[in-house]
Order: sequence, then C-alpha cells, then structure tokens
Amino acid sequence: MSDCRMPENFSVLARPHIESLLEPGEMLRGVAAAVHQKTFSGTLYAIGVTDRRVLLQPVGRKGEPKDQPRILTAETVSRPSSTAPAAAGGPRPK
Repeated sequence: MSDCRMPENFSVLARPHIESLLEPGEMLRGVAAAVHQKTFSGTLYAIGVTDRRVLLQPVGRKGEPKDQPRILTAETVSRPSSTAPAAAGGPRPK
C-alpha cells in the first residue's frame, strides 16, 4: 500500500500552485489536501476553494503540480451528467 502521509507544510508547498490558477479578482479562501485512493494507487490533490470555484490540482509527493487541474464551478457541479456515477445509490440522470 502506498504511503499517503501529507507533508506538514503542505499548504505552504501547494498554495503558490493553486494561486497561479486564480482569475483576476478571485479570492482564495483556503487550501486543503485530499487523497483519491484506488486499489493499488492513489492521487494526492491540492484543493483550493475560492469565492467562485473549487480547484483540484493533482500534486506529487513534494507538492509539485502533476497533470492538469480540474476546475469546478457552480454551473458544472449543478449540471447533471449522464457519465457521472449515481450518488449514494440514487438514480442516474437521464
């Protein structure tokens, strides 16, 4: 199993990368870490929350960006997707 411990200074390492994704006038409310654990691997994410969006940046063990960020807005979260898995056993959107 992989080692998913976060560095103690994760926010210090991840914040500059999240700030580089901000749009003009956008305010960063906070930075957090999360792990998407799969059977034999996992992905560490730096999560930035702004007044407009949620920024999900995959990062490496040293806090460096990996891959492209996923950016969520109110519109993308509230729009149903036929490819999204059913939440909590609910019906899939049609």
